[in-house]
Amino acid sequence: MSSIKASFLFFLLSVTLIGMNRARFLFVLLLATSLEMPGAQTLKPFTGLRVIRTEHFDIIYPRESEPTARALAGMADGIYDRVSGLLGISLKRRTPVTITPHTEKFNGYMNPLPYPHIVLYDTSMSIEWTVFENSLESLFLHELTHAVSLSSRDPSVEILSAIFGGWVYPTGLTAPMFMVEGVTVNFESLSGFGRANDPLIQQRLRQAIHEDAFLSPFQTAGVYKYPHTTSAHYEYGGLFSAWLCRTYGMEKYAALWKAIGREYHFSFFFYNNGFFNSFKNVYGLTFLEAWGTFKESLRLTTIEENPISPVYTGYTSGPLPFPRQGAIINAVSSGEGKVFFLDNLAQGAFAYDTESGKTRRVIALDSIAYGLDAREDGESFLVSTYRYKGSLARAMVIEYGRKGLQTGHAWPGLYSGRYFRDGVIGLSSELHNNKLVFRSELSGKLFNRKTGEQVLLEGNEELLFGSPVALDDTWIAFIAARKGKRELCLYNFDTRQVYTLGSDLPDDEERWRYIRSLQVSQGKLFFTFNHDRGMYKLGAVDISRIQDGGFPETLDAVFTERNLSGAVAYPVMAGDSIYYAGTFAQWDALMRYPDPAPALSGLRTTLALKPWPAEASIPLTELWPADIPTEVLQAEAKLPPSRGYLGISYLNPLKLWLPLPLIRPEEGSNLSVDGVGIFSFMSDPTDTNLVFLTAFYDIRSPMAAGELQWISYALGFPLIFNLSDDLNKTLTSNYRETRTGISAALSTGLGNERLRFEISPNLDLLFAAPRYTRDSWGQKIDGGDNPYSWDYDQFYYSAGLRMRISNLTLHNWELFGQGLSLTAYGRLQLDRPLDIPRLDGLLTAALEPILPLRLHLYGAWDRDGFNLRGESRYYQNTPFASIALSEYPVQNQIVLEWLAGAEAEMKLFSFDIQRNLSHAYFNRVYGTLAWRGGFYDDQGKAGAEGNYVYDAGTGSYRLAQSLVMRLGFTISTILVTALPVSIDPSVWGAWKISNVNDNINNDFVMGMGFSFSY
Repeated sequence: MSSIKASFLFFLLSVTLIGMNRARFLFVLLLATSLEMPGAQTLKPFTGLRVIRTEHFDIIYPRESEPTARALAGMADGIYDRVSGLLGISLKRRTPVTITPHTEKFNGYMNPLPYPHIVLYDTSMSIEWTVFENSLESLFLHELTHAVSLSSRDPSVEILSAIFGGWVYPTGLTAPMFMVEGVTVNFESLSGFGRANDPLIQQRLRQAIHEDAFLSPFQTAGVYKYPHTTSAHYEYGGLFSAWLCRTYGMEKYAALWKAIGREYHFSFFFYNNGFFNSFKNVYGLTFLEAWGTFKESLRLTTIEENPISPVYTGYTSGPLPFPRQGAIINAVSSGEGKVFFLDNLAQGAFAYDTESGKTRRVIALDSIAYGLDAREDGESFLVSTYRYKGSLARAMVIEYGRKGLQTGHAWPGLYSGRYFRDGVIGLSSELHNNKLVFRSELSGKLFNRKTGEQVLLEGNEELLFGSPVALDDTWIAFIAARKGKRELCLYNFDTRQVYTLGSDLPDDEERWRYIRSLQVSQGKLFFTFNHDRGMYKLGAVDISRIQDGGFPETLDAVFTERNLSGAVAYPVMAGDSIYYAGTFAQWDALMRYPDPAPALSGLRTTLALKPWPAEASIPLTELWPADIPTEVLQAEAKLPPSRGYLGISYLNPLKLWLPLPLIRPEEGSNLSVDGVGIFSFMSDPTDTNLVFLTAFYDIRSPMAAGELQWISYALGFPLIFNLSDDLNKTLTSNYRETRTGISAALSTGLGNERLRFEISPNLDLLFAAPRYTRDSWGQKIDGGDNPYSWDYDQFYYSAGLRMRISNLTLHNWELFGQGLSLTAYGRLQLDRPLDIPRLDGLLTAALEPILPLRLHLYGAWDRDGFNLRGESRYYQNTPFASIALSEYPVQNQIVLEWLAGAEAEMKLFSFDIQRNLSHAYFNRVYGTLAWRGGFYDDQGKAGAEGNYVYDAGTGSYRLAQSLVMRLGFTISTILVTALPVSIDPSVWGAWKISNVNDNINNDFVMGMGFSFSY
């Protein structure tokens, strides 16, 4: 038996042992963590779709995206031939590709389950992120590379894949995430563009080397989760794969990917397991040796520290050993002698007073805001961000006043907004192309769809715009990326003429090629550039002659030459000083440049304004490359006509299925194998409908058992339908339970995405059939072995509503997070009087950035009764189960009608470990101390614990209290490399302070806890 087959058997065994519900849960996890997949909703409700079939692809699209679909259809098969030829791996089946124009945040993903399919977001990308020669082509190539590389299989495993479908892909079990994403970043960059060639990506790794914080391969596989490392598998993986190809050639690189899918060697030593063993066999050296050489190839010895201390590094949560919360700065602006910046970690816009050195929050924001522009007087601000409807993003520019409140002006569909004249300039999308536009203030009424937009310049796949800034009321500066090469340009709003700025320096083109961060302040146009593969440096153009009026033929500029640690981003002036964001290995800081602006050192030159294009009267789209290249238009004539899309035709249960034994728990800890069946997962290519099916035949109690779950996003939110029929084995009898239910989950931001409101209604029906029937006299008699002969003795149906409002955020490196969360749940049993509902509530407050403290308040009321954890026969998933008084087990036998409780937990310590032992990666160890209490009516039951408060007539009110100390670890593992997971095992000890004087020896209780995340 080959090792790879053994790994599949281990995977199959793990699925069968956890039972059919958890088998479905495992596939939900795999689906949710599929490559780059942000969520399942990709289209607006009731969207009609069409399909164009090429040799290898079904290209699915709505009418709005027909130009994109036809352009892609003309190039898709050629791109496939190129990728497949380079790797020597082919796709055995047709690949659906969905194009959606209904989200305004650039992305795409390849989902391997239940079969490989691709979704492309038909919206424009930001050239601040990176640049491609052709944005549509490169996006598709990236996702297609996933599909091809992950289809590497041994011929015998290919047979298993043909039988069982999509889950049989060995690379998903063995290839680390830095290789899964590395091959795609490498291939998107083969033409000389893309992230592997972008000096910004190289700079991040060079900065990490400089700080001795370069990540290990284990960390880049998805277990190290600090800021600036969330994309480590793209950045480290992409640069490493590109280095492998440059150093050893594409042939060996392709051989490595074939080996990943055809062999597997297990070792307790992580760097000799699976992929790493294959790497050694192909390249003849250990992976760590190659990783070390790759690291040294990036080392930059000319990095110098900024001698002026940072002026802002974020907040701290207290003295050591509490870790510091740093800053993530996404934008900087200036006005009124102050420096304004976005700190996405602190979720706000802040003002730094250059005279007092004090920092204050001016706007409370969410963590997805990316752009900030302040008026010169500092009285108002433009924030560029996104708003979500379900999982569909809407670009938005919103104006805020000095007091941090919205002014009522907002510009939907606009990116990178900046003040200009009586309105704003920015970028908008025309499918995957973008436009430079102007919108007047009158068109900015909140969510007004009548934008009054003036299109200044139109782009296409090979021409994108970025970073527009106003120099004055006439001139606009922006960056243009033409076939992947950036240029600094000026636009005259009055004459509609465009100019490019260029010097007579011998490396002039390289100096502009990766330009970023255009900013204007105090008569200077600032930018950052990287022409020598070092750190991003500061550049400045004197625009005072433009602002004074007239048309200067040249402008004075300076290119600084210092490779500062942290590099330079978003530079602005305040007074005579230049401030910028420095990006370090883990955090950002607001920095002051060593040189004052009037004495900025560096290479000084003059820039000429060259007309681009020469004739401004002709629309630019007629002079620049056409929206669809000529070769694509020629190929289009050969394309078959589009046809209607039928999503149900893709819901084939044989696309992903596996056999399972029917395993049920019995008395004690025993398990019973009662029958056999299958598990299947189905989905359409748009990921609008997900269907999970388990079907069994119970041999011991002859019946068909199973469950069907259907999740649909067709209405714009997840609608979940469940139907199940199974035996519920208890200690005393068997029950046949037939359940059905429907639920929904709706979520929206309140004001911004920081404060969110969620509502989840549900309706459940339960038929419960005890193992008996009735004779003609109505007497109960044994129902026999056939469950279908049992009468349904109880019929139960209920409606529930769960609501949550929260601004609570919890980062991976935090224990408690920060913010407030209020959850309320109500359930009404519809076959009972309407005055017998179930009500639950939970309020959580976390203060970690200020104090290492978390507070919980909870309560429940249910006349049907429940235990101290809030659990009843009908309701097990209580919102406060994790903080309930589980150390008081006697109370769990008392049927409570109401309960009120609280917990206050304090962090004692939290230490980073960041080391692995075999396949376990230890992130940190932590300890907490908590007081918890529960107030309830003991109903006169004997053995009730807790401090007596007062007599309630039929019983007494009691307060049960404990002090709980917890010691825990955060441990990550990637045994299944496509699914890095974190587990939090802990041990706790509870001192039941309510019982100290009751002369019963049960004052101390020990226990263990466990949580799981991915």
